[in-house]
Amino acid sequence: MTRLFSSGERTRTVSRRYNEPMYPFLDRSAWPSVGRVRQFWESWFSQYDGAKKPGLAARFQSYDNHPHLSAFLELFTFAVLKHSGYEIEIEPPAGSRALEFFASMNERDLKFYVECTATGQRAAEASADAREAEVLEAIDKVPTGHFLLQVEFEKRGSQAPSIRRLRAELTSWLASLDHVAAIDEFRETNRLSEWTWTECHWRIKFGALPAEAEPGDDEGALGIIGPQDLDTTQHLRLRRALDVKASRYGRLDNALLVVANSTEYQRERDLMMALFGDVVWDVDLRRDHASERFLLNGVFGSPTKPRNVVLSAVMHGHFDVLSFADRPMILFHHPFTPKPLPLGLFPFCEERHFDRETGKLVTAPPTMSVGEFCGLPSGWPFFDKDPHREDQR
Repeated sequence: MTRLFSSGERTRTVSRRYNEPMYPFLDRSAWPSVGRVRQFWESWFSQYDGAKKPGLAARFQSYDNHPHLSAFLELFTFAVLKHSGYEIEIEPPAGSRALEFFASMNERDLKFYVECTATGQRAAEASADAREAEVLEAIDKVPTGHFLLQVEFEKRGSQAPSIRRLRAELTSWLASLDHVAAIDEFRETNRLSEWTWTECHWRIKFGALPAEAEPGDDEGALGIIGPQDLDTTQHLRLRRALDVKASRYGRLDNALLVVANSTEYQRERDLMMALFGDVVWDVDLRRDHASERFLLNGVFGSPTKPRNVVLSAVMHGHFDVLSFADRPMILFHHPFTPKPLPLGLFPFCEERHFDRETGKLVTAPPTMSVGEFCGLPSGWPFFDKDPHREDQR
């Protein structure tokens, strides 16, 4: 019998490491909350087409986060459609290709195709993140006494830094700190003791947060990961992925919904720029006024030059196997498609469409969360009840 997760021995007290892929943590963790998540997705996987299970499971079990997320997104979409009451055909043909799903509901005369797309980083960026994760993993093992560390990567090199030197110098700096004095200063100024480590093209700023009690054996050194530079190319990756999904099948005889996610954080602004185009500024120096607008070179195109009209709507969010029940999602309808989807199909989405008469953008808030839609209780899967969380109180 094909399953998503193994039935081997699991570890209760070890948290997910910074450089650990999502799937091995899901499979080995004995935290009750993670067990609930495994049980939930295993139950939906059991309803999947038996002939298609091995392929989906193999990608889901990948130690590469991108194929893992892609497979999860398909399982998530299957669960949402199934829970909504649709009949689902998996991998329906479209010429020489096959889409992900065909959903139909005879009593409502509803038929539409569904595609899923997961975007991710370029290889160079993924390597940089992997190097950063390795550094974080090493830092997390440094004995810090009565301090927790705040870490901010101001510069990341193209080669891995000397982990031994970093750990030795970080340990020396922490040993030089006076815990009592640091607490007094933090209470008076709300500022941390800071130190910056540099090597070649690496520059890492540390802040030492004085804790009232020394961290336990199961707790790492890291308290806060500092602000990272926002990726300014996220909208281009999302736009490219949606363009591909909307163009690869030619003309379709039914509406097409694309469900999009990413291994990286994508903002609402990234979605808007993907759909409507690059942002440009109009500046009027005489009136001392500036305003921004979309260039209309995005997925939707413009009223005079619409693009990708085979695409009916895009569902977008940033969520994963563990964190999905309360994550916000947006369903954006294509303003120029000849095959629109009806409004209100997915109550857990914030829904956006352009009024056909006035041309104005209409936004309807969600009426429930994904968890409520799936019948899960508030707070599920109850991470706050895990032993590792209680030990830190």
